[in-house]
Amino acid sequence: MRGTLERRQADLTIVIEDVHDPHNVSAMLRSCDAVGVAGAHLIYTVEERPELSKGVSASALRWIDLNSWESVADCYSALRERGFTIYTTSLTHEAIDLYDLDLTAPIAILFGNETRGASAEAVALADGCVY
Repeated sequence: MRGTLERRQADLTIVIEDVHDPHNVSAMLRSCDAVGVAGAHLIYTVEERPELSKGVSASALRWIDLNSWESVADCYSALRERGFTIYTTSLTHEAIDLYDLDLTAPIAILFGNETRGASAEAVALADGCVY
């Protein structure tokens, strides 16, 4: 068990912005847990923060360091203080292929709402966009 925990990737994190469906949030957290992403960040400024089902995401909630933020700016500021470069998933003209990122560097990737995508603020304040 200790070996598995030591191999988690502390310099890769996700940011979940206003994702509406709690099952989608749980699936994202389970995926993080499965591939060794050690932390995730939740931002809820438009949607009400969903109640995460303990049964659906119990193991993920046990092993993922989950942080909640009041704003995109606060989340980004905290991540930058820790040396993270922040990318938002968005189909802008400047967006780069996710597979072109250097995932050995500290990277945060923001995923937006199921319908609206990432907010304009999240895109504007990010270091770049990926698809």
